[in-house]
Amino acid sequence: MDVAPTEPSAFLRGLVTATREQADRLVDAAPDGEAGDDIRTFTDNVAENADEVTTQLDGAEFGTFDVVRAALNYNYSWKLFAGKRLRAEYGDALSGPADSALSELVETLELFGPAREHFKTLYFQWELSELSRALLYVAVPALGVSIGVLLLFNPAAYPGQLFGVNHALLVVSAAATISVWPFALLLAYILRIVTVTKRTLSIGPFILRETDRSGEVDYSE
Repeated sequence: MDVAPTEPSAFLRGLVTATREQADRLVDAAPDGEAGDDIRTFTDNVAENADEVTTQLDGAEFGTFDVVRAALNYNYSWKLFAGKRLRAEYGDALSGPADSALSELVETLELFGPAREHFKTLYFQWELSELSRALLYVAVPALGVSIGVLLLFNPAAYPGQLFGVNHALLVVSAAATISVWPFALLLAYILRIVTVTKRTLSIGPFILRETDRSGEVDYSE
């Protein structure tokens, strides 16, 4: 990737593709024995996850949740930790090409975190601007309906029933539904932003969610 793409999904796809290529170079230069087995397990995981995320990013447009979702699905924190653990455990057993490939892979993984955080911030700003516009479109009609029902509604003007339900009750129910639209819209945006924030609290090789990874490292994670 000589010149970084300017489009967010293409930029992230370039980073993920780079980790895939670096993992291939690492496994090609892997030594024999236990070190080679752990490296192959690690690189297989990197390649599989990279292929999945690359597919998700293909054609994704910024402003939609697709880009952020794909970034969340790439568990770079664990890969970064596992890569550094490989270097610490088997550094002496690695050849020059293998050590170089592992170093490049770790460096690329370190770049993914700040890139994801930057695009997450841009996504939040985009979502908040969309929320402001959507609330403007929804809140004004909802406010008008609410005021109209409070001031002008007369149950006597709506006699009769529909499927056993009074027409007046149907009108009140419809007005109540329209009135809560802005709150439902606001709640939906807040839940989405809070969910993304909770899943991206850490940057780098920190894993905040509950995990059993504190013991022996499983390079297939």
